[in-house]
Amino acid sequence: MAESSPAPDTKTLASQASKGQQSYYYWHASVPSGENAAPKPTPQLLSAETRASEQEPASIESYAFLDDDRVVKVYISLVGPLAGLKTEHVEAVYEHRSIRVVLRPPGGGEHVLAVSELSHSVLPEGCKHKVNKSGEKLVITLDKANSRDRWPKLRR
Repeated sequence: MAESSPAPDTKTLASQASKGQQSYYYWHASVPSGENAAPKPTPQLLSAETRASEQEPASIESYAFLDDDRVVKVYISLVGPLAGLKTEHVEAVYEHRSIRVVLRPPGGGEHVLAVSELSHSVLPEGCKHKVNKSGEKLVITLDKANSRDRWPKLRR
């Protein structure tokens, strides 16, 4: 009598042994199992952002403005953390319907006056800013696109 091979332990193994590639469980035999079943995922850095300062810029909400004939003047008092500010500590971006003025006082931090919708259009090339002689105010001069426009308020 011929010796037969031992019977498989499970029905899955029995099906794979008897039917080979035609077994419903064929795929299970070709996939590794246990600890080597799949490679461990490796974390990858997608992007990194560096911040110049940890603090969010403070919004400037207190200002005065004057509607003059050809220009509109915005006055910001330089008191408290803004004391000692010089014109070179001010960065401004003027556009036809918006302004963004960033103040970086010597003591640190940022203060921002951002107006996304001005009452009327301005001529960006004619706009300017400076700290007055006494150092008490920042004066922002906005050159009106149309001198007949009246500005009851700065924001639309």
